[in-house]
Amino acid sequence: MTTASEYAQPWLGLATAQVVDPAGVNLRTTTSYEAPGTGSYLRRLGRWLPAASSTVTPGTYPAANLGTTYTYYGDQQTLTQATCGVDTTIKQGGRLATVTDPTPATGSPVQTWYVYDAWGRTAG
Repeated sequence: MTTASEYAQPWLGLATAQVVDPAGVNLRTTTSYEAPGTGSYLRRLGRWLPAASSTVTPGTYPAANLGTTYTYYGDQQTLTQATCGVDTTIKQGGRLATVTDPTPATGSPVQTWYVYDAWGRTAG
């Protein structure tokens, strides 16, 4: 079995694709990240398994609803209402806010929300 990793910017060490058997079945899992630049943390934005990745050309990404997507709080963002014992004055510090799973054939995708306390621990 042969595997390969692909990188848009290898010096960052963030693989944009993991390919199993590139010369044969070419099972490609793709990942997107925040673009480098001012205020960017290079956080993962989306991940698509081979079934979704096979529908696009290499170097591009499938529709968001076909993969798992990630959103993040802003650096100074606070909650709009107290949640899980975390007050609205606590800054979420750019941490993971939501993870949205792929859209199923019927129904809505599962979305998981995260809330952090003043020490940065997951509170809910």
